Amino acid sequence: MLAGGTLLAQPNNPSPQVALEEDPSEMRVGVENANKEVEKDTRTVIALQLQARKDKDVVRLTCVNDKLLQIKALRNVFDQQRISFEAAEKQAEYGSIVSTASSVRQ
Repeated sequence: MLAGGTLLAQPNNPSPQVALEEDPSEMRVGVENANKEVEKDTRTVIALQLQARKDKDVVRLTCVNDKLLQIKALRNVFDQQRISFEAAEKQAEYGSIVSTASSVRQ
């Protein structure tokens, strides 16, 4: 009975799992791809911000500004993790980078 409760408490879309033995070159490529995605997502939200300003939609602009603030904070974390990964190329850093990039996407 307890196991069933545990299964129900699991999220519908679990975060991507990192392979236990991933090649460092593959991890570097993954970090670069995640960096490109974060950049793309940021540009998308900035474009939404500019459109809301152009339309003079204060409610939408407030919402987009709030999301942009959250993204900027996550980007700071992402950049720190990326720098730490590049210095050490540790598996744990790679997992946290992928997780942070996923948070930005959401």
